[in-house]
Amino acid sequence: MKPSYAPPYTRVPERLYPDPSSSGGWKFTGSSEKEKAEFYDMESDRGLVQLNFYYTSGTIKVVLMHDVDGEVQLFKKGRSLLPDIYKLVLQDPITYTDTKYRRRS
Repeated sequence: MKPSYAPPYTRVPERLYPDPSSSGGWKFTGSSEKEKAEFYDMESDRGLVQLNFYYTSGTIKVVLMHDVDGEVQLFKKGRSLLPDIYKLVLQDPITYTDTKYRRRS
């Protein structure tokens, strides 16, 4: 179930940070009012991609569950995550990589 976005925990503007499920490929899988997060999955040719969207800040966490490499995480922090970059990550979370990718032990 999607969160209510009730004050004081309102969502970042949807015109800047669109719902991931409207970007094609992302499937809504749940939410946590406590964490102020929505959860999404996407199947890719490299494995399952999971996305946590923290709707009050615009922060996202993307995890690639790779068959060979294991869990690979991409973190983007809210204020440094510009809307254009957010949209690029939603469109192609595997290809859009930078130094923030890291392997989890």
